[in-house]
Amino acid sequence: MIVILGMAGAGKSTQCKLLSKDGYFQWLPVGQILRDLESGADKLEMMMGKVLDDKKVTPVVRDKIAELGDSPELILDGCPRTENQAIWLAEHTETPLVRLVIHLKIEDDVAIERLLKRGREDDSEDAIKVRMSGYHRDIGSVLSIFNDYGIKIVEIDASQSVDDVQSEIRRIIS
Repeated sequence: MIVILGMAGAGKSTQCKLLSKDGYFQWLPVGQILRDLESGADKLEMMMGKVLDDKKVTPVVRDKIAELGDSPELILDGCPRTENQAIWLAEHTETPLVRLVIHLKIEDDVAIERLLKRGREDDSEDAIKVRMSGYHRDIGSVLSIFNDYGIKIVEIDASQSVDDVQSEIRRIIS
């Protein structure tokens, strides 16, 4: 499994879609799955940019991983977002599933501009600020956990063109 991390607007889903088109990778879009599953207060929290509780996220991810298997290889998009999710992925899977973490780095102002253009209903300026704050608060510890488990982490400048980022990702995973 390859984990794609990055702030909202870094292009995680765009890159994962491109990787999955050729059939060598399966894309597991955790954020979209959760948006489709959740309702009521949880849906509202997501719309406001808040991260759902690990007790809600981890079972969904676990079940989807079990359902999809790892052939073709999984690309996990939108998880982990917390330390506990990172520990679970690194430690509590039957086999060492995570072989690589790709961290798409981007400046806040570039990400905000992208998010406002895409026009998704949860991309209000307030929700974007909440998501970015959570990302900046948690990404260091999430990456540190993967590093502590000896999982390779590669950082890519996500402000490049979509094609350039895709080329870099493909070079790294081959």
